[in-house]
Amino acid sequence: MIDVLTSKIPPLILNNRIFSESFFELLDQSESVDIATGYISADSVDELTRHIEKNRKPHVNLMIGMHKFEGIT
Repeated sequence: MIDVLTSKIPPLILNNRIFSESFFELLDQSESVDIATGYISADSVDELTRHIEKNRKPHVNLMIGMHKFEGIT
């Protein structure tokens, strides 16, 4: 089964699961997670780190950057 996770930000309003409400629930069920994002805040990294340290899982590969477009790695 595939879940489509979206935000509540218009114009995309669908009757499906919301990303922010599902992320940590799904994270807790995982042994390993790969995350790729162009940008991330320090607060987001801190929250993710606290959650992983508290639950001792999952293993996370976090890839951050917009090197192709902005030279940020």
